[in-house]
Amino acid sequence: GLLGSLLIIGYGASTMWQGRAPVAPVVVAPVAPAAPTGVWAAKQAIARGQQIARADLVFMPMRAPLPAGSVTQADAAVGRVAVIDIPAYSLILTDRIADDPAKAGLAQMVPVGMRAVTLRTNAESLVGNFVRPGDHVDVQLVLPKAVLPKQDDRAADTEGNDSESRLLLQDVTVLAVGDALSETPPASTPPGHAARRPEPPHMVTLALAPEQVSALMLGRSLGQLFLTLRNPTDIAAV
Repeated sequence: GLLGSLLIIGYGASTMWQGRAPVAPVVVAPVAPAAPTGVWAAKQAIARGQQIARADLVFMPMRAPLPAGSVTQADAAVGRVAVIDIPAYSLILTDRIADDPAKAGLAQMVPVGMRAVTLRTNAESLVGNFVRPGDHVDVQLVLPKAVLPKQDDRAADTEGNDSESRLLLQDVTVLAVGDALSETPPASTPPGHAARRPEPPHMVTLALAPEQVSALMLGRSLGQLFLTLRNPTDIAAV
């Protein structure tokens, strides 16, 4: 009787096991590690006007909330220009960097060994206000009568106009026109409003070598200065 009972129990268990549906294996998708939270800072001191390189940056882990204007991606800072001095290990904030080098100020745009000099101009002497930052110009000096001694009295104009013009400087770089350090797009006009014509600039800032500064200052005290616009590929001295 015991043997028969064991056989019946074994047969029933075998039948139940064979009747169960197979269970599908559970597949767990791999989870990508979360990106580290933090901000980028200056690895070393970055001077105003300096273009930021990847080697100038260091990542600093930081918990949220992050400071306003924080840069969380290195690409958002690389290639841009610091508009203020950024000390080492200070945060790179959006208001401390810019795409336009002019936002760093005029001093950073003056080439090494050159000087910035500003002249008061009008539309005529500024080539009809077509001169823009980055253009190259020549400076003409118009001398009034009797400023320079004449080598020959017969050279004087019989109509009484003894003025003469001299080519004072050549291939001079324009740093700024008015208070604009770069060419900026015109502001959009609101619908229903007439477009306002911008006021023409009254000053132009040039980059000059120190000896050119002396010549320009002397020329300005003697006569009237005019600018002539050059093609950017025309660098030959006349």
